[in-house]
Amino acid sequence: MITETRASGGANGTPQTFPELLATSVAEGPEDPFLVWGEGSSISFAEFDLAARRFAGGLVSQGIGKGERVAVLMENRPEFLAATYGTMLAGAVFVPINAQLTPAEASYVTSHAGARVLVTEPRLLPMVRQIPSYPELGLVVLAPAEGEAEGGWEADGIDMLPWAEFLAEPLEPGAVEVASGDLAAIQYTSGTTAFPKGVMHLHRTLLHAGLARGRHMGYDARDAMLIVSPLFHLNAQLVVIMALAAHFRIVLRSRFSASRFWSDVNRHRITSLNGMQTIPRVLLSRAPAPGERGSPLRTVVGILDRDLHRAFEERFEVALVPVYGLTEDPKPVLAPRAGFPLEWSDKIESSGRPVAPEVHQIRIVDEEGRDLPPRQVGEIVKRSPATMVGYFKDPAATAAVLRDGWLATGDLGYLDEDGFLYFVSRKKDVIRRSGEMIAATEVEAAIASHPGVAEVAVVGVPDPIRSEEVKAFVVLAAGRSPEDVPPREILEHCAKRLAPFKVPRYFEYRQELPRTATLKLQKEFLRRGTQGEQVFDRESAGR
Repeated sequence: MITETRASGGANGTPQTFPELLATSVAEGPEDPFLVWGEGSSISFAEFDLAARRFAGGLVSQGIGKGERVAVLMENRPEFLAATYGTMLAGAVFVPINAQLTPAEASYVTSHAGARVLVTEPRLLPMVRQIPSYPELGLVVLAPAEGEAEGGWEADGIDMLPWAEFLAEPLEPGAVEVASGDLAAIQYTSGTTAFPKGVMHLHRTLLHAGLARGRHMGYDARDAMLIVSPLFHLNAQLVVIMALAAHFRIVLRSRFSASRFWSDVNRHRITSLNGMQTIPRVLLSRAPAPGERGSPLRTVVGILDRDLHRAFEERFEVALVPVYGLTEDPKPVLAPRAGFPLEWSDKIESSGRPVAPEVHQIRIVDEEGRDLPPRQVGEIVKRSPATMVGYFKDPAATAAVLRDGWLATGDLGYLDEDGFLYFVSRKKDVIRRSGEMIAATEVEAAIASHPGVAEVAVVGVPDPIRSEEVKAFVVLAAGRSPEDVPPREILEHCAKRLAPFKVPRYFEYRQELPRTATLKLQKEFLRRGTQGEQVFDRESAGR
């Protein structure tokens, strides 16, 4: 189990840098299995340490020094993690790039970060070749091909080295001095409404978040976690930190597959999963599958509304643990690791309480920054040892959200009398209809509680009279159709749960909702879309 005592590191032996984290994990059992991928390939903690140190040696041999940025643009694969940890062993700064970005978007991240090295893979070379400019890039490192290669690399002034040629003699421990206050990573936000911002995290801020989360969940060497979210995302990166800290095994998949999920869980004895919002809902919407009950899985960190929360726990015999966190401060707010007991049913819609509250503070403030009493909705502001140090090359954006160490999250929520945090919506996710403020999440929860609905997204659409109207995009459960779950049925369902002004005017059925590679809903695409012919309008329908 993760404890505060280690053979090396900072106060009480806790690792303060990624080199210390890797060294202590290897010391606890070098030959123990660490990473499993594909159809059963695996490496031990010692083998992973060697791969990371050889990558670090490659950086040093190429003249990449402390603080210089190394961008990683790959799908989920072991080389991604070797590059991540090798970069930080060498004292350089890890910059993950979303493999789903357009060439222009990837160019912005690479250029803004000033990356000296880009690590990618053959299947992504067609996209990489289209990136319009690399101002400071001098080297592309190409991971081994998985399947058919996509040809070579040609660019003026930029060298390309295959993975095997780039790797060098392993960097010896201590060859590069790395401190807890050194910059470890620049994590770029999704940038759905503007250019993405580079969130700067130190070694100690990222480690603090991962170690605190692992301690709260009680992970130890008997655990195994499945990673199906992209490794460029902080959610997956925290799993790796927890695995190294608690010395447990991780199983890496390229993406989430509902059809193979339970076979993976049972084959690899998976005990926990970071499922967030989408995966629990998808699993619950599917027909019962062999192996879904009595499996080794005991906890899923994820979020569902009240009715679906209990239905998920009862059907799959696991604890669902709600969470609240963000890239700018990943130290989480979490429910109890065993889930909410029945006597706490009134807390199910909360995200739990701040982990390590002695150093992790949450406040709810009004627009003037004044603290609000319990159960009054305002902006969530937080402060912890995991708070980012700022946005890279953007002091104005940093000053707008960081004040005296407090992070303005841009999220609306409230605290109850017991200190449990309730997320309501993003500030920008509030619909303003005829002077009334409507939280999209509240409307989504009402619609999602209908048994025929698998997923829903609610947005505000322009209206000349009311400023905005409420529109719902609905994905029906497997086997259901608009004929047997018509809009009027959903309207009646909503009318029993929502004030009349909150009930959507427009309904549109979709086969799926637009999502990022991390399964985050892209509401901007829905807001920008035009009204289709199949949209149901309750006012024109005479309701």
